[in-house]
Amino acid sequence: MLSRISGQWIIINKCLTTISSTFTKGIIDKIEAFMVENESLNIAIIDDNEGDIIIIKKHLQKYFPNAAFVTADSKKAFEEKIQWMEPHIVLSDYNLPDCTGLDLLL
Repeated sequence: MLSRISGQWIIINKCLTTISSTFTKGIIDKIEAFMVENESLNIAIIDDNEGDIIIIKKHLQKYFPNAAFVTADSKKAFEEKIQWMEPHIVLSDYNLPDCTGLDLLL
């Protein structure tokens, strides 16, 4: 999984057993630093597996209950949804139906 936070690229292990520790040790710290300077937090999650989206969203909601989320299952759906919400953070699966996660984020 790839993530972009404030212009920095972070590669997240796709294995669900390590998502919690990865978020806790790295991403959560970066998001908290971002939140010190910003009032709102918009997070986009792109994955063609609905179960992964649910797990990631629930985990982030524990730390950031006021965050706004947008989810998509493809590049096309993501591009349509970001027209009405500019995400501060994009979390994407690498293997999407219509592109790779890296193509999506570039």
